[in-house]
Amino acid sequence: MTLWWTFGFNFVLYTAAIQDIPPGVYEAAALDGASPWQRIRHLTVPLLGRTTSLVLILQILAPLKVFDQVYLLLGGGPNQSTRPVIEYIYDTGFTSYRGGYGAAATLVCFVVIVAISAAWYGLRRRRATGTAL
Repeated sequence: MTLWWTFGFNFVLYTAAIQDIPPGVYEAAALDGASPWQRIRHLTVPLLGRTTSLVLILQILAPLKVFDQVYLLLGGGPNQSTRPVIEYIYDTGFTSYRGGYGAAATLVCFVVIVAISAAWYGLRRRRATGTAL
């Protein structure tokens, strides 16, 4: 369900990225004799790399932030088996009235999200500079 929820935003990101590609690049490739498939494969796909990276990190982080869909559809599911972290934080802080524990769990979730984002940013930056892992 999250995939369909985020599909529209990802579509807008890709549409903007494709419109940002200068038409002269395709004209030069056509003059050099590149077929339409070669233009897509060797121009469009590499030029959409940064957008693809952004969409990928957003899709990786989306399940960590999901709350309302699972809460409304399943309510934690059978024996709390489908309960995401955010629902656990909500139940701990607001239902069980353990605000300090809920705040600590929120901080841990925040640190995990920042760590994933920082690692992804570091990998992208290292790849852009060309240094080896």
